[in-house]
Amino acid sequence: MKQTQIRNFVVTIVTVLFLVGTITADAVTSRHPVRGKNGIVTSSSRIASEVGVEVMRKGGNAVDAAVATAFAMAVTWPTAGNIGGGGFMIYHGVDGGATAFDFREKAPLASTKTMYLNEDGTVRDNSNHDGILAVGVPGTVAGLELAHQRFGSLPWKELLQPAIDLARDGMPIS
Repeated sequence: MKQTQIRNFVVTIVTVLFLVGTITADAVTSRHPVRGKNGIVTSSSRIASEVGVEVMRKGGNAVDAAVATAFAMAVTWPTAGNIGGGGFMIYHGVDGGATAFDFREKAPLASTKTMYLNEDGTVRDNSNHDGILAVGVPGTVAGLELAHQRFGSLPWKELLQPAIDLARDGMPIS
């Protein structure tokens, strides 16, 4: 992309976010708990948590709710939940068994132990944190998919549809 295309894209996104944000911020910024009787979903986004609760109301289990909530978070609160990063999930089944899913970002296959170092063995210009060499391969989508394959009960498409709807139709933002 050329510099002017990037600038125009950013201006468009900021404008859209501003216009959507003027609708109402109440539903997004509320920090009041929502109580349930047979389960709980919690996240940094009330909207995403409500998505997870709705999945359970439709017969989904905790993993289904976690997957749907995570994808909704990618839309409603992208700095807290995103598909371009990684994470962890701990699952404790009704049978007493526990499983951990580690889907943190991974180093690219072409990475080396010395790719950040100068000839004298020190880190070159903060290159381990800044720049193209600091990019990791995201693991969120693959990790959520694996957890769903192992323990989910509802179809994958049903779990992603609420996030798709939020992205397509918009939502209030603070």
